[in-house]
This record gives sequence, structure tokens and C-alpha cells, in this order.
Amino acid sequence: MPSLIPLDSSLGALFIGIILSTAVYGVTCLQAYNYFMHHSFNDRWFLKLFVIVLWVVDTLHVALLAIFYYGYTVTNFGDYEFLAKVYWPLTIQVLIGDIITVAIHMFFACRIYLLSGKKLVIPSAICLIDLAQFCECFKRPRVFLNVHVMDLALATAKNCNLLLNCPQFLNLGLLPISIGMTDDTIVTASMIYYLRKSRSSFKQTNHIVNTLVTYTINTGLLTTIFTLACLLLLSIQDSPTSLIFALFFFIEVRLYTCSFMSVLNSRTALRERRDHSIIVSTLHSSESHSNGNDRSAIQLSTMQSASAGPKEGVLVTKTREVAFDLEQARTDD
Repeated sequence: MPSLIPLDSSLGALFIGIILSTAVYGVTCLQAYNYFMHHSFNDRWFLKLFVIVLWVVDTLHVALLAIFYYGYTVTNFGDYEFLAKVYWPLTIQVLIGDIITVAIHMFFACRIYLLSGKKLVIPSAICLIDLAQFCECFKRPRVFLNVHVMDLALATAKNCNLLLNCPQFLNLGLLPISIGMTDDTIVTASMIYYLRKSRSSFKQTNHIVNTLVTYTINTGLLTTIFTLACLLLLSIQDSPTSLIFALFFFIEVRLYTCSFMSVLNSRTALRERRDHSIIVSTLHSSESHSNGNDRSAIQLSTMQSASAGPKEGVLVTKTREVAFDLEQARTDD
């Protein structure tokens, strides 16, 4: 016998979101393992600690998703009145998800600070936006608890937009998600701008810069797409029982951590390319009949970290050209 109340867009959407979110969490765990086994040796202790704390918080978020879904579907199975209530793990997981997002935005703000030559304008703007999102994330659990079943029932009876009939949902969804998407856009655009600004006339150097730009676009664009989907679904939904937007929110939180770990692990491959790009190429010169000397120009393309060492994984190019007399070099030998 089918359920008295259709649950496809509520519990069904939550179930799909949790399954996909847990799958991404598995990838994050693999990335964390690879980081500590192969890519963390040159990193400072506070970056390693940040990775550990981030992974623990991410694990806590996954556990809260499992707890609240178990409470709705097993502990209170068939209790439709309980489905109309906001279960406490659901409120806490929203808070934890926002904390993860803000923490990773702050990390990328530090990278932009290094890439920009330690200019504070854009990193300061990102920090201010993060501060606004951080303040909003502490209000969201309280807003969740203030949503009344009668308000939701009234919205359903009128067949009207949930956000118009229940103003609490405006603060709950649209405002924090809009702030997060704005932050994502600023971070991605700034990273691409400063990376492309560091391009030079050397092919190997530009290849590494292009790879960094590709990584930035792939990681930033993916989270932005899921944030935008969550924002659109939340703004146009006309049923208080529809939780399809939460499907994208659960995955979005997981993508932040996964993309952060992939950025850290990609540094090793980029360093190897950097080392191979230290090329000493002797330009074949024609014989000089005027002075009888063979002269060659050697171009040294070196890449170094923008700060102390390669720990931050931010690469800036420096080039120089050295011309010397080959005949004189042979004589000196």
C-alpha cells in the first residue's frame, strides 16, 4: 500500500542526497590518506592540523546526516507528525556545513594573498564576506526551530511560494547561500586572474600556469554549480514538503572538502613539472667569422614559491638570460 503522504520529494530527496554525499566523502577520505602518506612531508604543522580538523568536521557532518535520517525513517517510522518537526541533527549539520565552507574560503583567501604579492584588497573582501556568512550560520539553527508546522500547512493550502509565506526561510536559505555563492565567484575569479597574470614567455612555465587555472576552474565551478542549483530550487519551490534543494546542499558541502584535498595533493605533480621546467637549453649558434668565438645564449627558466618554500603550492615565475663565451668556458676548464 502506498504511503498516505508522498515522500519522494522529501525523504526521497534526502536519501539520494545523503547517498551521493557519502560517496563524495569516500573520495575525500582517500584524498586525505594520500595527502598524509605522500604529499604532507614538506608542509608545516598548522596546515597538517588544518587538514585533520577539516576531515574530522567533515566526518561529523556525514554522521549527523545519518543520525537525522535514521530518526525520521527508523526510530519514528510512520510518525507523520514527527516528519513535520525539525530534528536536532538537521539543524546542527547546517551549522557544521557552513563552518566547513567558511574555513575553506579562508584557506583560498590566503592563497590569493600570496598570489597577488601580498595585497590585502581581495583577501580582505573575502574575509568580510566569510564573516557575514559565519554570523548567518549561527542564526540558521534558531531559524530552523522557529519554523512552525502551521505556517507550512498554510503555505501548502494557499499553494503559494514557501519563501513568501514563511519569511524565516528567507534567512534560512537564500541569504546564506547567496553569500556563499558570491564568495565562490570572487575566489575563483581572483585565482584565475592572478594565475594568468603570472604567465611568461616560456612554454613550460605557461603549461604549469594553465594547469593551475584548469584546477581552479574545475574545483570552483563545480561547487558554484551546486550552490546555484540549491539557490534556484529553494527560491522557486512552492511546496513546504519539497526538500530537493537539500540534495544539492549535502553534496555541495562535501565538494568543498574534496576540492580542497585535491588542490593539496596536486601540488606534488606541479612541483615535478616545475623541476623539469628548469631547463638549460643551449641555442645553437652559427660560427662567427668576425671574432672567431662561439657564443651561445642559455636561458634559465626557474620557478619558485611565492613565499617561504613550496609549502603553499603557489608558483611564480622568474626568468633570466645568461650569455657567455663557450670558448672562454672551455679554456677555463
